[in-house]
Amino acid sequence: SFYGSVGASWNNYLFLDATLRRDASSTLPVENNTYWYPSLGMSMVLSDAFNIKGKVLNYAKIRASAAEVGNDTEPYQLKLIYALEQFQPSRGAIGGIASRTLPNPIRPTRTRSFETGLDIGFLNNRIGFEFTYYTQRSRDQINFTDLPMSAGYANQILNAGTLTNKGVEMMLSTKPVVGKNFSWDL
Repeated sequence: SFYGSVGASWNNYLFLDATLRRDASSTLPVENNTYWYPSLGMSMVLSDAFNIKGKVLNYAKIRASAAEVGNDTEPYQLKLIYALEQFQPSRGAIGGIASRTLPNPIRPTRTRSFETGLDIGFLNNRIGFEFTYYTQRSRDQINFTDLPMSAGYANQILNAGTLTNKGVEMMLSTKPVVGKNFSWDL
């Protein structure tokens, strides 16, 4: 693996973070065993950038990020595995294919995601609100599919399918009690 990360800020209210990772997997075919994971995230603390802190609004931040990741499979899925059965004096040692999975050349699963959001704090941060929108798309998912018994294998490994997730998350938080030795978050 290779991994790099860089972060920068401007006037302590605008932030940028970027990462890059490269993996080479021994569980994938040589021609498809390398994949990259880039990511980029940016946030801006609006309450600091525009000096809008007051008695009611204490904190406001917008954020956005995008990333891509890869995934491989379990070991020993690329080729047939041979084994010897336990030695029996009447038959001797008998060898054969030990794999129950028919191997196939596969590619890594790739997942791209994007997220954006808003965080706001009110009344000395006693009330908070967070909003997030996200979308995620996975392609070339690595799957095991059943085969008929006549194939000689129980299943096969292959890339198939695309899966998309989209959603909205909202959270309201409060701090109804704040004392010297006790606080209650809700």
